[in-house]
Amino acid sequence: MTIFDVAKASGVSSSAVSYALNGKSGVSDVTRDKVLKVAHELGWKPNGAAQALAKAKTQRVGLA
Repeated sequence: MTIFDVAKASGVSSSAVSYALNGKSGVSDVTRDKVLKVAHELGWKPNGAAQALAKAKTQRVGLA
């Protein structure tokens, strides 16, 4: 389940979904509530690997 799936199901852009899920301003309260409801219904969960790529940080330590 990706934000693109949530966007399609809720009828808004993937940017709006990203803003809503991350608590950023830029979306109305109505849209935020709609996106959060759809995300919950679809079982959306944050993807740690995708977040790490977006932040360019993995928050992991390697041992050899």
